Amino acid sequence: MTTNRVSSGIAAEEDLLRHPVALYLAGLGSTQSRRAMTQALEALALLLTGRSRDIYAVPWHTLRVQHTTLLATRLAQHCAPATVRHRLVALRGILKACWQLNLIDEGAYRAAINLAPVQGEPSSPVRALELPELAALLAVCKEDATLAGTRDYALIALLYNAGLRRSEIVALDWADLDPTGRVAIQQSKGRNVRMVYLSAAVADALTTWQAASAATSGPIFRAISKAKQVQDRRLTDQAVWYLLEKRANQAGIPPVRPDDIRRTSISTLLDQGVDLLTVQAIAGHASSTTTSRYDRRDERAKRAAGQGMRLPE
Repeated sequence: MTTNRVSSGIAAEEDLLRHPVALYLAGLGSTQSRRAMTQALEALALLLTGRSRDIYAVPWHTLRVQHTTLLATRLAQHCAPATVRHRLVALRGILKACWQLNLIDEGAYRAAINLAPVQGEPSSPVRALELPELAALLAVCKEDATLAGTRDYALIALLYNAGLRRSEIVALDWADLDPTGRVAIQQSKGRNVRMVYLSAAVADALTTWQAASAATSGPIFRAISKAKQVQDRRLTDQAVWYLLEKRANQAGIPPVRPDDIRRTSISTLLDQGVDLLTVQAIAGHASSTTTSRYDRRDERAKRAAGQGMRLPE
């Protein structure tokens, strides 16, 4: 009886994995990876169909080299190089799953994934914002009385308070918050969970957003439709990038990326004298050596010393 149950369970899983999307996602190592690649496939599905994000409805096995080349070209026209690379990884992965399931022959598969390397890097390196810049960023959100303004204020405040990666903030659910003012972060690099305490101001911003969105469960940060309705769909990594770009432009400050706010958070904690190991735990770094790279105190001391030097008269 036990053997039959086990066999039935395996057979059911085999049936499920006959779809290339299911096979591809099942082979990824973590929940975060599956979520990220699902979002990448949804973006590709929308580009392919012009109307739908349903990744299970796309006939991926029919894509050929002319289709994938056109996809890569269109992605390069609208997305940052890192985003293009990320989505092409998803495209190659789903085509490999089609080949493994004998839905596409090897020659067509090899030709379809043989795409030119993506050229270009981000236009500027990651930087730490000056605190007046961060204040300006928050102010434009606070002045925006729409749902988007309330959401964006809470999102930027939480990014800064907890020093989150963008993949971590979009993965958060309301269930990850607890009454003591802590939030459980599922690490994007690895499977560990770290706990971060929130300031009262950030907790209030999240409460305000929760009331505005009328959500008590599911994802914290959700997409907002053109009709200004909060959707059930989780905000994507790329949407956070665009959101910050828009708010920085409104605030009249240089472009801001999610990693800029994370660097600002970590550097500010170190500036305030918080010990290295505590900051490492908050940031979710595997090594304190990584955290120490964000420490700008020695650099500031050297700058002050150099600028204070006077030539002899």
